[in-house]
Amino acid sequence: MANGNEKAHAVHMSPDLLVISDLHLGEAMELDAPLGRDAVERERALVDFLGYYRDRGRWKLVINGDMVDFLSMTLRPDELGILTGLHPDDHHYGLAQRADSAAIQLEQVLGRHGHFVRALAEFLSAGHQLAIVVGNHDAAFHFPKVREVLVTALHSMLTDGRNLEQLRATISFHDWFLHEDGMAWIEHGHQYDAYCSFEHQLDPLAPGREELDPTVAGIAMRYVSNKFIPRSELAEDWSFSGYLSFAFGSGKLGAIVGAYAAMSTRLLGRARAANGDRRARHYARLAELARKVRLPEWKLRIVDAQRRMPASTNVGEVLSALMLDRLALTGGTLAALFATLALPVAWSHTGLLAIAFCAIAVGIDSRLASLRESVQPQERMKVVAGLIRRMVSAPIVVMGHAHDAVVERNADGCYVNTGSWVEGNKQHPDALRAFTHLVLRRTPKGPVGGLFRWVNGRSVKLEAVRARP
Repeated sequence: MANGNEKAHAVHMSPDLLVISDLHLGEAMELDAPLGRDAVERERALVDFLGYYRDRGRWKLVINGDMVDFLSMTLRPDELGILTGLHPDDHHYGLAQRADSAAIQLEQVLGRHGHFVRALAEFLSAGHQLAIVVGNHDAAFHFPKVREVLVTALHSMLTDGRNLEQLRATISFHDWFLHEDGMAWIEHGHQYDAYCSFEHQLDPLAPGREELDPTVAGIAMRYVSNKFIPRSELAEDWSFSGYLSFAFGSGKLGAIVGAYAAMSTRLLGRARAANGDRRARHYARLAELARKVRLPEWKLRIVDAQRRMPASTNVGEVLSALMLDRLALTGGTLAALFATLALPVAWSHTGLLAIAFCAIAVGIDSRLASLRESVQPQERMKVVAGLIRRMVSAPIVVMGHAHDAVVERNADGCYVNTGSWVEGNKQHPDALRAFTHLVLRRTPKGPVGGLFRWVNGRSVKLEAVRARP
């Protein structure tokens, strides 16, 4: 009976969970342009959403990664009147990746999304809590200086008179996951995507540098996509021929080639870099985290080992990810064809050689394409979620990252992907699942709730979520 009473008391005292992910605030933001219509609608929906739940229970709001899109902005220091004191890359490619520049970037984002900041401050003033799980687009929250920018901005808009330290006690940051014992394990999920993962997520700095380790997806956005590819284009779905067609048809071939070369040099340099003491620091922090969340260290090591090694750490995978292997094949094939034309043989023989070269090239290209890492990590995330459920006391495993809202029920619990708060391209299927969120309420028999979508000022249930099928 005592155990039952203790369990009921814990359920009564702990807040329920309200989980959203992939807000991507600041996405493609420019200082000299107003926020786009999608960004305005996204913020308006967030403000209404927070107001709706503010007076309906006691909540821990979990923003499960990619709250801020540090990667898709190109804000240059000179635009802000900052001419010295930052890394040269910040002036050329825009702010990001380092503590000082990311803090400036976040100040700009929060300034442009003041309605959201105020609504979140009012939510906290009503007695609720906030947990921020770090994703790949907002990995800059690893830096204490960047976290402090957010906390200070929220404090400036509080309505309950709390001081800064009292506010900090209600806000938590999580570099890897949030674990609610007997209820849920919540992480962003980018560690299961080789193009977005970090080799050591608890020590995500580049070897020998005070900047975040470059991921293939992140550095591609920073060096190439932000500068040349329109935001309306779904470049991640492009084929090799699609990229070539865009480059040759853009009218900026020289600039694109230069940026691509700089990106390739940076990633190939990263692939050859030594790790130094980063692995030791990562495991020391993992041991500290295990003590904090009261889980055996060996279990966290097993889950940590499920990550996909970043493509940026392997020269072969960098060549494949950037399609440099296929670009080299294309160049080699063209060179072989021109050499064939110069051979002192009959034209009929030249034609046969050319056909043979092309057939071989097509076969090799097809093989290289099949070996290229998939950019869709959903299936891997589901497999890891099953392992996590078996390893820790968390019948519900929650991820984001994929922008694909999903509930998958199993005999031992549920895998939930909270989808995205991004409305996105109206022609893309993701647009139908925008503004999705997870509601989990505590009961003596385990968590019960559902995956919802915010529609016309209210939450509409899409699918039920519970600890047992």
